[in-house]
Amino acid sequence: PPHATPFNFVLGTNVATINVRSNLLCDGTFNFSAGGGFTNGNYTLFTYGGALSWAAPTNNSAPAGYIYSFDTNTAGQVKLLVVLPLPPTPTNLLAAASNSIVRLSWSPAATATSYNLKRAITNGGPYAVISSGATATNYNDTAVTNAVTYYYVVSAQNGGGESTNSTQVSANPAPSLTPVTLTNVPGAGHLTLSWPADHTGWRLQIQTNNLQTGLTTNWLPVTNSQYSNQIVLPIGPDNGSVFLRLSYP
Repeated sequence: PPHATPFNFVLGTNVATINVRSNLLCDGTFNFSAGGGFTNGNYTLFTYGGALSWAAPTNNSAPAGYIYSFDTNTAGQVKLLVVLPLPPTPTNLLAAASNSIVRLSWSPAATATSYNLKRAITNGGPYAVISSGATATNYNDTAVTNAVTYYYVVSAQNGGGESTNSTQVSANPAPSLTPVTLTNVPGAGHLTLSWPADHTGWRLQIQTNNLQTGLTTNWLPVTNSQYSNQIVLPIGPDNGSVFLRLSYP
């Protein structure tokens, strides 16, 4: 067997194997259907105890969406290799940023069962996965800081593996643009300044002139103040007058 004889195999967890004690001639027609537990992998169709004559049997029917090939490299066995192709790379990734959030969306990828969304703070990566195994084609990233540029890619996943990353997009969350008043609380040797969280991204600027000079245009940024909404500044009795303001961008 199976010379000129159609053979029907149900592929799955309990796939049946035909055992041939002597020589095996394969030149017939094979039909494959999906049984319980069917997935991509290796299925042993025949075992044999003699010689194998291989004449390229015809694969007449099989579950759609897979790639099939025969494997006769293992002595005494004829196997069917079932491969699920990788899903295509997702397209049309879009990112829209507003205060403390980046909203992302992309087009569905055929044969994908889930998606992996990845983010970087450096153009071109490296990327870290921020959402894995999601089935939706949109995501709201709220773990972001205003005034920081973020870079995103998305990949598709199925039982065959993961696609390549999509084209990169970037977004820069922006704070509220409504002017606000600084809140200041003096302490022992320091001054705590704060402003609303939705204004994270504004920069605290400072001048330390004497009263006779007053305000000038020589404003200096307080380091890293755009990444927070609170700054503690040391103060001393020997300092001149201190002028502070918030500025955006």
